[in-house]
Amino acid sequence: MEKALRVKQVPAEALVDILAALEREKTDTSAGAMTAEEACGPHADGYIVQDAEGRNVAAYLLTFQNCAKKRVCWVNGAYGRAPGHDLTAEVMPIVEKQAREGGAHQIAVMTKRMGLAKKICADGFQETGRIYRKNLQ
Repeated sequence: MEKALRVKQVPAEALVDILAALEREKTDTSAGAMTAEEACGPHADGYIVQDAEGRNVAAYLLTFQNCAKKRVCWVNGAYGRAPGHDLTAEVMPIVEKQAREGGAHQIAVMTKRMGLAKKICADGFQETGRIYRKNLQ
């Protein structure tokens, strides 16, 4: 059986190369709304997920924002591959703990990936809107 994953905080800018994969069409959860460099901005907290052997298998970014009198923890980028692990199921409880420690009342995720949406909705997330974009000429 696989051992638990470990998470360590790193400077957000250290994740630009790892999270650049988010800019590819297949893994871009923001539909082009944010580049890796923008996601790794000055207000982001960066995290690396390591397997039992200490290999980096995933990374994610959190930012906190006050919205409608509630503090929201945004997952602004997440990417990884860890055979034998369900990263969403294993890392989201850690993210929830980090959000609570940061004073958040909610966690928010923007994604265009329907599989991820179904998975997080099964874990208690609710769709609260949709984003529509129009390019201006």
